[in-house]
Amino acid sequence: MNKLTKLLLLLGGFAIIAACNDDDEPTSKGDYEKGLFICNQGPFQTGTGSISYLNLETNTIENEIFQKVNNRPIGNIVQSLAFHNEKGYIMVNNAEKVEVVNANTFESLATIEGFAQPRYFIGVSSEKGYVSQWGADGVTGSIKVLDLNSNTISKTIATNSGPEKMLLDNGKVYVTCTGGFSRDSVVQVIDISTDEIVDKLYASDAPNSLVKLGNELIVLSSGYFDWIEPSNSTVGSITNYNLITGTRKNNILDGRGASHLVTYDNELYFNSSYARGIIKSNTNCDNKQLIIDHGLLYGMYINPTTGLAYGADAKDLISNGLLYSYNISTGVLLDSFEVGIIPSEILVK
Repeated sequence: MNKLTKLLLLLGGFAIIAACNDDDEPTSKGDYEKGLFICNQGPFQTGTGSISYLNLETNTIENEIFQKVNNRPIGNIVQSLAFHNEKGYIMVNNAEKVEVVNANTFESLATIEGFAQPRYFIGVSSEKGYVSQWGADGVTGSIKVLDLNSNTISKTIATNSGPEKMLLDNGKVYVTCTGGFSRDSVVQVIDISTDEIVDKLYASDAPNSLVKLGNELIVLSSGYFDWIEPSNSTVGSITNYNLITGTRKNNILDGRGASHLVTYDNELYFNSSYARGIIKSNTNCDNKQLIIDHGLLYGMYINPTTGLAYGADAKDLISNGLLYSYNISTGVLLDSFEVGIIPSEILVK
């Protein structure tokens, strides 16, 4: 074997090793590929909302990520954020728009206009999404159907008042109708193949969030406050629907203001303004306990991977809020992070 052949074999070996090393190292899709995201509504009627990002590996917070990446404000009020098909959909309530971003870099891809108080987004297929909205008067609710290829509104589905969070299951979307600026108590069911309402489930006043466990759809209602005649006000409840048998069970809560229903390890968790903290309950709702007693929180979330609980403290509604993390088993406060003004919705990706 001559020197040239040996040299070529040696270089080829180095190339193979380098190629293997390259394959072994995962390539990052962007600075925000995975982590915790916090929607900060921003000052009411003025200024801009923002989105904060908690890097779960380094436990560090970064604020105003949309503004930093795109060199412009996101708008007022940032209501919610959802991820679908490697894209992020940001509901900007007062600005009456949906901002579409790359889910990993947060670079702006499109701005969709034509909404009236948009609230939440859910992707129902690779090509279609739903956005709930309250309407200009806060009463005339509807679902805007989005063409996700062209980033345009293709259809409007009229709903009851104040449609909020939605859940997709078995070809149907369940829409909680809070009443908006009026009063309502139903969950409407949309067939995603026809974009038509096919059923209506009755909950209690102001249903706002829902989960599915086994064959049961579980709906959390916050209750209604009558400003004119407080004696007509109602408390919240948790309603269990068996989607196979059609049976319904309603469990009355101890006060108003329950929100952000989530599940972890086959248990229910929700934020409670009447108990001023986070409540844990079994699915039958006959064993409820305040597990995190931290005062009034504006939002909450449980990381399904780590089991850590997070609470959003809006403080005085005009200064930067705080994000808290807790041990869900002990209720012990683990850490806190300064975020934007009026933090509310929290989610992990």
